[in-house]
Amino acid sequence: MKPLQRDGLVSTEPAAHDGRTFLFSLTGKGEKIFDKAAIAWRAAQDEFESSFGQGRAQALRSELFDITE
Repeated sequence: MKPLQRDGLVSTEPAAHDGRTFLFSLTGKGEKIFDKAAIAWRAAQDEFESSFGQGRAQALRSELFDITE
């Protein structure tokens, strides 16, 4: 989190209920970068499904989710 804070992408504030707990949120700059990244991620997913096949991609995702449970 420190690099994100340093670069002005994330802001931090102490939680009201506990001074040892912090709340993190995206800054305006962070939201802009997140939006660009989301567009790029979606394009990469679409390209992968297009070349790998939608059914195979879904089966792969399902298998990977099963491994992480």
